[in-house]
Amino acid sequence: MNLLVLGLSHETAPIALRERVAFSASELRDAINALRTATRLEEVVILSTCNRTEIICTGNIDDIETIIQWLAQNRHCDLAALEPSIYHHAQMDAVSHLIRVSVGLDSMIIGEPQIFGQMKDAFLVASSIGATGPLLEPLFQHIFNSTKRVRSETAIGRHSVSAPATAIALARNIFSDLRSCRALLIGAGEMTEVAGQPLIEAQVQSLTIANRTPENARELASKFNAEVIPLSELPDQLDRFDLIYSATAARLPFIGKGLMERVIKKRKRSPVFILDLAVPRDVEPEVGELPDVYLYSLDDLQSTIADNLRKRNVAADEAEALIERASLAFKEERAARSNQATLLSLRQHLTHLGQVELAKAKASLDRGTPPDKVLEDLSRGLVNKIAHAPSLALKDAGKRGDSHFIDAVSTLFALDGSNDESITD
Repeated sequence: MNLLVLGLSHETAPIALRERVAFSASELRDAINALRTATRLEEVVILSTCNRTEIICTGNIDDIETIIQWLAQNRHCDLAALEPSIYHHAQMDAVSHLIRVSVGLDSMIIGEPQIFGQMKDAFLVASSIGATGPLLEPLFQHIFNSTKRVRSETAIGRHSVSAPATAIALARNIFSDLRSCRALLIGAGEMTEVAGQPLIEAQVQSLTIANRTPENARELASKFNAEVIPLSELPDQLDRFDLIYSATAARLPFIGKGLMERVIKKRKRSPVFILDLAVPRDVEPEVGELPDVYLYSLDDLQSTIADNLRKRNVAADEAEALIERASLAFKEERAARSNQATLLSLRQHLTHLGQVELAKAKASLDRGTPPDKVLEDLSRGLVNKIAHAPSLALKDAGKRGDSHFIDAVSTLFALDGSNDESITD
C-alpha cells in the first residue's frame, strides 16, 4: 500500500491561490467523500490551514494528475494556475514531510504549535467517516508520537514566535505606546485566541471581540476580560479601534475599502493597524492603499518572521535529526508488521496443506490401505504440495536469470546444508 502527499503551501503558492483551494472545517467531510468517489482512493485525510492544503492518501504517482484535476474542479480553480504550485511526496519522503509539518518545521513560523492540533483535527474528521485504515491510522499515531518527542527533546517549541506576536513589534513602530491602544479581535476560533494573548501581554487599553454569534465569543472573552460585540455592529464601531486582528472562516472579505475610508474619516486620520490572519482573507487588499491604514497579511509578515527565527536554526537541526530517525522507525515498524502478516499467512497455508493430506491419509486407512503405504503417500503428497509453488517460481527465476531470487530460496529452505538438523519452534 503506497503513501502519497500532495498539496501546496505558503512556500509554493501566494495567498490568493491558497485561499481559493482552502477547505473550511464544515466542508472537509464532503470533500473527502467526493475525492474518494472520484478517484477510488481508499484512505484520505485533507489538511487545510491558513498556510497549506494537503491531501494525504493511499495513492501512487499515477494518481497525482487525477487528484490535481479533482482539486481544481472542486475548488473552482484554473488547473493551469494550480499545477505549478503543487508539490508531492511519496512513501518515506511523505512520512518525513508529514512529521516536519506536524512539528512546525515546514510552517511560516518555525516551531509554531497550532499545526499539531490542526493535524489532529484533520485526522479525526477523516477517521470519523471511515476514511482512514491500515496505513493512515498507524501513520498518524506515529506522527503524533514523534511530534511530542521532538518538541520535548529540542527547543523548537520553546519561546514560540507567532504571526500575532510578530505583528506587535510592527505595531510598536506605529504607536508610541500600545497601552493607550484599543484592540479588536474578529472571530472566536483558535487563531483568535492565539492572536489575543500577545495583545494582553502588550497591556493594550482594552480588548473587544466581534463575532457573528456573540455567545460563541463569551468564553474567549472571559479569558481576556474582553468586551463582546456582534459582527453586525462592526461597520458602526470599527472606528473605535486602533488595532484590528481578523481571523474568521468567511469565504469573502467583509472589510472593504469603502468601509475603511469612512472609518479613517471618523478617526480624523488617526492611524489604524490591521492584521488579516484569515485564509480566505477577511480584508480587501485595496484597504492597504489607504493613507493611515497599515494592513498586514500572513504573507506580509514572512520576511520579518524569518529574521526573528534565525536563532532557532540549531533547534531545527536537532529536530531534523530526530525526524529522520522517526521516519526510519516507522519504516521498520511497517516492515515488522508486514513480516508478521507474511509469516502468519505462511503458517496458515502450510497448516491447510497438512490438513488436506491428513484427511486423505485417514480416508485411506478407513479403506484398509496398509499403514506404510498411507504414510508414504502422505509424505509424498505433502512434499509435492509444499514444493509446487516454489518450483514454478524457481523455473521462472531461472528463465529471467534472477540469481538473487534463487539465492533467497536456497537460504529460505537451507539448501546449502547449513541447517540440516531438525527445526523446532
